[in-house]
Amino acid sequence: MRGKNSTLKQKLESTATKDIAVCSIVKAKLFYGAMKSANSQRNLTLQQQFLAQFTSLPFDRK
Repeated sequence: MRGKNSTLKQKLESTATKDIAVCSIVKAKLFYGAMKSANSQRNLTLQQQFLAQFTSLPFDRK
């Protein structure tokens, strides 16, 4: 989300957002990390903006 990993950034930029999905478990871990951070409101906002562009997948037995 901060753009520090250039390889990942290039991969994300070269892949259509409709082809990227984020599991609800990953979103929960990111939310937890943002809440524990020194600047939680800023990090939550960045996280929400970043994740809003991708499909969200539920975590279930399937």
